[in-house]
Formats: sequence, structure tokens, C-alpha cells
Amino acid sequence: MLVGSGAGKWVDTMGFTLDRVPSNPYVPTSGNPFEGSSSDIDMEAPINGSLVTRESLQFHLRFQEMLRNASTRELSSKREAEESSYQQAEHTATKKPALAIEDELLQDTVGAICVDRFGHVASGVSSGGIAMKFPGRVSEAAIFGAGCWAQDASETNAGFACSMTGAGEQISKTLLARSCMETMTSEDDTSAAAHAVLDNFMNNPLLRSYGERHAGFIALKVDALESGISDIDQTTRGGCGVHPTPAVVRGDFVIAHTTKTMGVAYMSTRDEKPKATMSLRKPGLSKTIFIASMRGQ
Repeated sequence: MLVGSGAGKWVDTMGFTLDRVPSNPYVPTSGNPFEGSSSDIDMEAPINGSLVTRESLQFHLRFQEMLRNASTRELSSKREAEESSYQQAEHTATKKPALAIEDELLQDTVGAICVDRFGHVASGVSSGGIAMKFPGRVSEAAIFGAGCWAQDASETNAGFACSMTGAGEQISKTLLARSCMETMTSEDDTSAAAHAVLDNFMNNPLLRSYGERHAGFIALKVDALESGISDIDQTTRGGCGVHPTPAVVRGDFVIAHTTKTMGVAYMSTRDEKPKATMSLRKPGLSKTIFIASMRGQ
């Protein structure tokens, strides 16, 4: 695995023709957390070539300002304490900028899974990471078996695809995507398997140092192929080439999470636009599981 400048040098040696995504002009590349200000952002100006949204950029610079102000208060408090004004220093140190808890706990991992008319599955994941993460952080999106998984059906195994969201460091430590695949493909009861995935995650001994454990996933379990098709790689000859035969695919679509909320969108080739919903965890429960049967061609 290559990250940072090493990854850049490797790209240069491979002769790729695609341009790299440029650094955002508002986010300092030096890694200095004291640079930048949320007031510098022009909300109307385009952020050319960047994958950073204005909203996430505002949060990033807002946290930078909070860190800068906290460090300034700490230095000021020490000086005042040395001048024997302990009470005033304590009062100054307790002044903290207001931050809604919903903002502080935002997690912005985005994932996708899909199945085509031939029964092939695919998955992907992109992690924005925690606020004020250190430059060069490797997320679950770059670790095999952590952020996503996809495998086509075979004679002995169901097809399966999943994508994870939540706390990236926790997902990486537990290789949650692989664990999800192993549990859900070995269990006929999809609901019981989904519960087991999250129970195993929350009780994983590698996460003892974490007070709260946040994870969620979407998954597709492709159980069978019909219309006389016994193998998704079966083909029929037609015209001048060899073409895969479409299959009737059936299985389960799963939404599961320990977080308070998880946004989900879905669509088929018959839909003009995606449908979106916000899955909510009920008060008093540790997790939410939703399963929908899937059948289509």
C-alpha cells in the first residue's frame, strides 16, 4: 500500500493519462491545523476539480479555528496562572465555542452496492474520515476486507456484496466487511445473520478502548438464479459474438446499523430517479435491521 508522496511518485512512474484531483485551495497542504478560516469560503464560487463539498470544508475549517482558539486559551491561561490569577485563568479556559452534538458526531462515509441482470455483484466505499484527521490517514476504504466486499455466486456459495459506514478506525480493526460476508453467507436466516454481524462487532475485544462503537452496512445476498440458469457464467451464442444470458435474480437487501441514523438511497433500471430514506434507530435499542426481498431480471 502506498500513501502520500510515495503514492504520487508511483503514479508519475506509471504514465497515467488521467489528471490527479487537485488539492482544495482552501485546505492547507502543509498539515498545519492553524491555517485557514471558515470565513474565507465563498459559498457561491465553484471548487474546481475538487471532491470536497463546501459543507464539509466549512466543518473542517471550523474545527481548525476551534483548535487554534483552544491552543491560544491554553497559552493565555498559563501566563495568567504564573501571574497568580488562577481564577481568571480557569474562567478563560472554560469558555468553549458552542458546537451542536449532531455536528460533532457527523460521519460521512459513502458506499454503494449493485447487482446486474446477469447476477454479477459489485461494491465500493469512500471514507471522508473523522474531523481533523492527520494527513496521510489510511481509511477502511483502502484496506482489503474492511470497507467493502463483493463476490459473485458459485455452485456452493451465494453471491454477496456489502459496503460499510461508521467509525473507520473501528471498521478497519475488525475487518468488518469480510466478517459480514463470512457470517451472512454461512447463515440461511438473513435476519439472524445481520444481527450477528453487529453483535460481533460491538463485542469485539479489539474495540475495548472505545466507549461507543459505530458501524452500519448495506448488503445484497444473491441466493439463486432461475429460468434454467445454473451458473451465472453460462452463455448463449447469438449474432457474431458470445453473450451472457440474463437471469432472474432473487435474494435479500439488508440495511443494518448501530448509529442513530443512516441514510440510504436505492434505484433499479426501471426507476427514473433514486428513492432515498433515513433509517432511524429506535430509542432503547442498540441496532436497527431492515431486510427487503429482492427479485428481478
